[in-house]
Amino acid sequence: MRAAKARLCALAFLLAAGCSGAPTAFAPPIALDSKKGRQSIGIISAIGSKFAVQKVGTTVFSNEYNSVPVASWGIDDLVASKLAGLLGGNADVRRITYAKDAFASYEAPGGLFRDHNAELQEILRKLTATQKSDVYLVVITSGSSFGSTNQSVGGLGIVQAGNIFATKIWLHAVFQIRVYDGRTLEFLGWKPATIGQNTFMAMIKGPHREVDASWWPALANVEGDRRLKTAVRELVEQALTTTLPEVLTLEQSRRAG
Repeated sequence: MRAAKARLCALAFLLAAGCSGAPTAFAPPIALDSKKGRQSIGIISAIGSKFAVQKVGTTVFSNEYNSVPVASWGIDDLVASKLAGLLGGNADVRRITYAKDAFASYEAPGGLFRDHNAELQEILRKLTATQKSDVYLVVITSGSSFGSTNQSVGGLGIVQAGNIFATKIWLHAVFQIRVYDGRTLEFLGWKPATIGQNTFMAMIKGPHREVDASWWPALANVEGDRRLKTAVRELVEQALTTTLPEVLTLEQSRRAG
């Protein structure tokens, strides 16, 4: 059941990026028009509450999935401060606050024909009703197939795969950055997070790093594991630095008219 839940959750994350006529990953990045004055950018980050501890075996009976709360790692705070720093003094950047369970319905597994984009947009409409900005950058968990298996990984986590001959372990931070118009909440585009890794034949299509067996945590110790926390924070920071220029620039917009 845990493995099935993991596949369903990851599939939901994948569908959220590409269903219901939503924009495909954009290129070139969206440019804010500097001629229109100083822009305000609202940051909404919802990737840091959970950490997946997952095993992918040679049979369905050796698959295992557990989700551990790690809100104390401050990942969403890190995302907001990192993006504000990357955008520099060229815009008014602030974090949009929200209740702890604001994204619970969106992240819950469900039917294949859900309109995830519409669900997310409705959540954002509530969050931004009293916290207005010209543009919103929304950072949410995403998903990736795991190698050539029928398993998936998503969000923040650690995954172990192998057989009786060899076992490998990877840390991952699989997420995406989405852009919404601040006036209408029109979904303008999205980009999967990257640290520049080659995705061809990669076990995980998203920010990841291979680690040795000493990294594998006991479930009860995950939240207090300083090495895991530091490594995941570094992955997230690296991904934000690499991905943001492909998402948003503070230059004279080609769309201005």
